[in-house]
Amino acid sequence: MPRIYGKIKERFMPPFKEVAKSVFFLIIMVILAIWLSPIILVIGILYLGYRIRRFFKRRNVIKKVREVWFPKGKCAFFMYSDSKKWKEYLETELIPQIKDRTAIWNWSTRRKTGWNEDLLDYQVLKLFRGFGYFYPIGIVFLPSGEVKTFQFYDDYFNFLKGKGEYKNKEKEFVDLVNSIKI
Repeated sequence: MPRIYGKIKERFMPPFKEVAKSVFFLIIMVILAIWLSPIILVIGILYLGYRIRRFFKRRNVIKKVREVWFPKGKCAFFMYSDSKKWKEYLETELIPQIKDRTAIWNWSTRRKTGWNEDLLDYQVLKLFRGFGYFYPIGIVFLPSGEVKTFQFYDDYFNFLKGKGEYKNKEKEFVDLVNSIKI
């Protein structure tokens, strides 16, 4: 019996040096966590403050959209640029379908048209665009207060290569914009 126990012990128990290393590592990690906890706490509080501030900014922008755009019959924002890759397509295919119900901005003409931080369009783009390449982009404000963002950049390039679901995404955007009752 002792022989079997010895084999089992050797098989399932790590050697003393490994146990000592793991205990030493654990002690170092605990000391490091205690030492860094004030820094981690400050970073956590700052991040929480940032998220709360952003939440209230988004809420205020949604309120402004309801006050300014909804009475004009506009429930969405669409932005594109003068890129030769999509300008002609967007101006002939997509924009005519949504122009009456959407605030439309051309990113390439922002300096000529007086683009600044006080504009509602700028605030909408800044707070709701997401990450990555952000144009062409459609942002729809639903009457319930929800916001739905459509980023077309990657889907459009996949569409040009014959892949992807760009047309379905475009159709979903157009249908959503045109179906909202204000």
